[in-house]
Amino acid sequence: MLRRDWLRSLIWGGVLTVFGGAVALMYPDLYPDGAARQAIGETMRNPAMVAMFGEVYGLANYTVGALYANQMFIFMLVFAALMNVFLITTHTRKDEEDGVLELIRAQPVGRVANLFTVFMYSVIVNTLFGLLMGFTLFAFGDASMGLQGSLLFGVSMTIVGLFFAALTAVFAQLFESSRTVKGVGFLSIGVFYMMRGIGDVSAAPLSYLSPFGLLYRGEVFVSNRVGFMFLTLVLALAVFL
Repeated sequence: MLRRDWLRSLIWGGVLTVFGGAVALMYPDLYPDGAARQAIGETMRNPAMVAMFGEVYGLANYTVGALYANQMFIFMLVFAALMNVFLITTHTRKDEEDGVLELIRAQPVGRVANLFTVFMYSVIVNTLFGLLMGFTLFAFGDASMGLQGSLLFGVSMTIVGLFFAALTAVFAQLFESSRTVKGVGFLSIGVFYMMRGIGDVSAAPLSYLSPFGLLYRGEVFVSNRVGFMFLTLVLALAVFL
């Protein structure tokens, strides 16, 4: 899988990392002082903005890191989820449609060999992507974007990637067409995003049912709460199992 898909994985991970790092590089110039950051932070407390980006946190000392996380964290998670829907569909239902799995199953391998390999493949790709993202933010970001927060940002993308990789693998067992698997995968991203948005605006418990909502409550670059990330990782492993 890595030999066949290394370029596609590299392009996905590289483009997202460069995009996230480039935006982080711009933030100190876009919001050079506390007054500018405080003004945009107050604007983001509007319900429409909360539904789109998430609840604003860290306003007491609104650093560049807090502002970056408030504006970029959810969107980067969504991009990581999309990446995994594409990659996992390719190595499950699409491979079966193309006859690749039939060639593998003709060899002395177990029935779950392909799914186990998909799991290991997603762990490798998402872990490397998360580490690359974390170290890039630390290198390109503001002083408020320390190593711990940057790595937690990257690890959050790893975890959400694993969650949707697992979910896509489940969909691949339920639907016959790779196109349907992708469609349902995209739909699930939209549903979880909407759950997080509605929960953040008016129904807080609903947000906790979404991996986006759980990871956002880690408050990267401010509180750096690891517990919410660990809980989401447990959910991802549970879906795989």
